[in-house]
Amino acid sequence: MREIKFKYIGKNLSDKVFIEIFTIQQIEENEVFKWMKKNNIVPSSVKRNQYTGVKDKNRKEIYEGDLFFDETDNFYLKVIFDIDRSLYCFERWENNEWCGFPSDELVMFFLSNMEIIGNIHENPELLESKNES
Repeated sequence: MREIKFKYIGKNLSDKVFIEIFTIQQIEENEVFKWMKKNNIVPSSVKRNQYTGVKDKNRKEIYEGDLFFDETDNFYLKVIFDIDRSLYCFERWENNEWCGFPSDELVMFFLSNMEIIGNIHENPELLESKNES
């Protein structure tokens, strides 16, 4: 059974980014609120991404919102949870917007052989630089 945990990303009033991973137990023990208070995080800035249970080729945990770059076809992929199908899959960055892309559970095997290059919340500049090229 995979460990259920979440990556929280938040900013303080100075726009400094804070990132922390919490387990369900820590969330139930109000550790998220303690983290936010300690770092003066603005509540409306907080994003939460769930761990997929899969790691990339460097053994880095893959979370919702993580970005990969497909060098073969020259596009970005973003990990999402498809609520209608109850599985993790991805969207593709095309023409300056996210497009649905046919995928299934095998996608996670595919991603486990790729490398995370960032996250949509932590590294939005990756997509901006791609738009300019």
